[in-house]
Amino acid sequence: MKKDKFFINSVIKLCGQLKINRPLLQKDNRLGKNYIASVCKGQNIKTKKYRYIIRYNATMLKTTPKCDIIHAVLHELGHVKTTAKLTIDREYKAEKFAVKAIKKYYPQYYKSVLNYLQIVSKFKDKIYPKAFGKLLKEIK
Repeated sequence: MKKDKFFINSVIKLCGQLKINRPLLQKDNRLGKNYIASVCKGQNIKTKKYRYIIRYNATMLKTTPKCDIIHAVLHELGHVKTTAKLTIDREYKAEKFAVKAIKKYYPQYYKSVLNYLQIVSKFKDKIYPKAFGKLLKEIK
């Protein structure tokens, strides 16, 4: 199965399992070189209702392991499911949601996700190290 199809199927499956309203999915290969996917809100022109959109980079997905795709899907669904105003809090809550879901539904990937959190917590970025570092402290 192609990785972009795997991504789409994972979103559909996990939305059903986690009882999340399925967001729209949009292929967008213009996402940054380190981004598999991102979430934004869009408004339906006719109904004026807002709906989440998950944009995904099909080019990046080609070389991404399936466990990382599942992690990315769960992280983006964490953005859909949780709310927070500050960027650090948003990333923290989305990642906490992803880690809990991986531990429950994909325990074989849990150790890999913890390793990823440790790596990212050492980045020189302003947001992710703080958010993921906070989560790591809670887990330990």
